[in-house]
Amino acid sequence: AKMLLVMRVVWTAQGNRALEAIMTCAQQFYSRNLLRKLNTDIKDTERLMADNPRMGGLELQANGREYEYRSIVLCRPFKLIYFIYEDCLYIADVWDTRQLPETLVKHLL
Repeated sequence: AKMLLVMRVVWTAQGNRALEAIMTCAQQFYSRNLLRKLNTDIKDTERLMADNPRMGGLELQANGREYEYRSIVLCRPFKLIYFIYEDCLYIADVWDTRQLPETLVKHLL
């Protein structure tokens, strides 16, 4: 039988800061149900990513960076930006897609 490798998901400092900022903003402007959905989407996506680390599309804005960045859309307008290094999947940012794409690169390693 083939063993499946489940990657460990690690949030970077930038990823944690972005998540905190979005959750703080969401508490002010989103309904409790939408906030709960965003939280559930993040947890569900983390589990999916651990099992299928290359499921996210390549993040073309980050070409030429140290890592190969990928992204997965959460409930709109947010997406998780991540990279794989050794046996870990690092969540580098939670991106609000309403921002200018060029500013995304400034957040990444």
